[in-house]
Amino acid sequence: MKTKRWAMLAGGIMLVGLLLLVTRAMAEDVGETCVNVSDNVAVAACTRAIRSGGHNAHRLAALYGNRCAAYINNGKSDQALSDCNQAIQLDPKNAVAYANRCAAHINKDETDDALSDCNQAIQLDPKNATAFHNRAAWYFAKGDYDRAIADLDQAIQLDPKNATSYTGRCAALINKGETDRALSDCNKAIQLDPKNAPTRFGYQ
Repeated sequence: MKTKRWAMLAGGIMLVGLLLLVTRAMAEDVGETCVNVSDNVAVAACTRAIRSGGHNAHRLAALYGNRCAAYINNGKSDQALSDCNQAIQLDPKNAVAYANRCAAHINKDETDDALSDCNQAIQLDPKNATAFHNRAAWYFAKGDYDRAIADLDQAIQLDPKNATSYTGRCAALINKGETDRALSDCNKAIQLDPKNAPTRFGYQ
């Protein structure tokens, strides 16, 4: 049973690779608008908030950053890049926007821009788990599994309940042939997020 389960986990992860993460600003930065809602609702809610006016630069940047995250999750990388660009122009120290733009660049295979944005996000906020995770995805795509694992170690230390980072580290460990450690991470990911395990690992 353990061998069969391991085969399904390994096969699924090798096909999908590392999933990317995005982050939305907290409610105190943008109110309840486009924070704890679905991505489709967030796009509409953020758009209404942006158009309403009366926001300072920091708040408006957070709204654009949140809509950027929703666009990424909806697979609309061009719109996401436009919004993250606007967020960074309004607030050049917005680490969340840099981490999200890194994900958008990865989705478009713009690898140099992706790495630059993840590095900038980490420089601005060394506790940004999303930036470490997305930079790990960049290293993973390049076949640099040791650096990917190092960044995922950091992401997990900062956000130990994020199943996606355990999944990513499992994938990197599989590629290094460290199957026992990989299985431990896969099991942890399933424990943290059992409802999404079939999608996450590519089996039903």
